[in-house]
Amino acid sequence: MKEVRIDVFNPVHFHGGLPFQTTYDIEGLKVSPEVHVYHYRDNGLSAFKGITDKVDAAAKGWRFQYHKSDNPLDEMLTAKTGNVLVLACPNVDKISVIYQAVDRGYELVLSDKPWVIEPEGMPTLEHAVQTAKEKGTLLIDIMTERYELGTIIQRLIMMDKGLFGELEQGTLENPAIHKSSVHVLDKSHMGVVRPPQYFDTRWQGEGIVDVTTHLVDMVHWLMRPDKSVSADDIHMMNATRWVTKVPQADFEAITKTKETTPFLVYCNGEFAYTLDGRVVVIKDSWDLKGQDDSHYSTIEGSNIRVEVIKGPNDKYQQVFLTPKVDSIQGLLRGFCGDLVKRDKGFEGVSFMKEGERFQLSLPGNLYTTHFQHFGEVATQALRYLAGQDQFPRELEYARLLTKYHVTTTALKIARGG
Repeated sequence: MKEVRIDVFNPVHFHGGLPFQTTYDIEGLKVSPEVHVYHYRDNGLSAFKGITDKVDAAAKGWRFQYHKSDNPLDEMLTAKTGNVLVLACPNVDKISVIYQAVDRGYELVLSDKPWVIEPEGMPTLEHAVQTAKEKGTLLIDIMTERYELGTIIQRLIMMDKGLFGELEQGTLENPAIHKSSVHVLDKSHMGVVRPPQYFDTRWQGEGIVDVTTHLVDMVHWLMRPDKSVSADDIHMMNATRWVTKVPQADFEAITKTKETTPFLVYCNGEFAYTLDGRVVVIKDSWDLKGQDDSHYSTIEGSNIRVEVIKGPNDKYQQVFLTPKVDSIQGLLRGFCGDLVKRDKGFEGVSFMKEGERFQLSLPGNLYTTHFQHFGEVATQALRYLAGQDQFPRELEYARLLTKYHVTTTALKIARGG
């Protein structure tokens, strides 16, 4: 029975508290309910404590021991209270903390994205990965989008060659895969308070290296589900970035602090590259105001176009299929039948005609929330640690390195490098 003892380092994002929305009953593991949180004195932990209160972590048995310090990283590494590290610290510090945690012997590092926000951080990531290979450490980037039902359905459709056909080559104007995300900065109407540093790209990172990590990860996960992707497989085509203006009144509403000048934040970016000769376009943008975040994805098969859409008023992602050849309706019926055979949870899956395209109707019980995805990622990571599932080390570490190669190279190009 392996004991799991969890440390959390300087959490500034509420994502750091989401692994504690549930308990973990995994064969071969004994998970200690006592969690040590090491943080700087000026970090009031409002985001961390706010979310652990919201998910009733204490009622689920978690007990948090807080260690406030001028140098919490050294204190944590010296104390050796944990063998598993959860990270949602400032992005500017993340890759350095990951490397030192691996070097000091943590068995599992479970970290929120992005790990690298500047090209200069890539050598440290490479050293961390190499050290993790040598020590047997598990490095897990919290890629929650792999657990979105829309992404899972995309993958299953692409694997059905009779329905999907082959992935087309695409062009810049009509790429083989296009993934776009629109986030909202001011979520004060949802009770979200962002730290003032959130608008400092030296601390947070530019948008082109932030949410894009999810989008690039999904592309490689879909295109090469069982095959690694290296930097040599990537050909960057172009990249651009632009600002969102944050006036003083909005900044104060978002951060609950005072400020005298407006901000121009480089939180938007778009880039294109090829993988296996197919054109991929990635776009991430942030609006100042809005109801909620949006997601839009298209994948061009030779038989169908697959669209996944979550609008600002949608609770979940919706899946649409536009035929490019005849007889798609029969193939789609067969696909839905195969889903039920694969997993009884898909019972009730159906489709309906909507103009020139079909919409998949998926059972509501299959959907899980953004919050729940963090528990799903943590559960899988702990199953790897327990040896219940085999961690695909070479595959995942290649994906990790290539993903951040793509985002940081896009940043360089967008800056004119």
